[in-house]
Amino acid sequence: MIEQNPVVKESKIKPGDEKEIKLAAKRFYQKLQEQGYSIQKIRMDGNCLFRSVAHQLTDTDQYYAIYRELVVAHIKSNEYI
Repeated sequence: MIEQNPVVKESKIKPGDEKEIKLAAKRFYQKLQEQGYSIQKIRMDGNCLFRSVAHQLTDTDQYYAIYRELVVAHIKSNEYI
């Protein structure tokens, strides 16, 4: 038996809310575009965070390993903070 995650709360979306949800999503996408960001499909391979950062900064996810190395180096050099 699978237990429900206690952190996940019941959805407050009710039947008929689809129109409001679509409008909210449209506003969200517009705000992203205004700031120069976009939503992209990223490969889910355990490096998706770094691929996402790389894509937003360079328009490609091929440089994800560089960002991963930089983050890991920063964490290692600041592990006692």
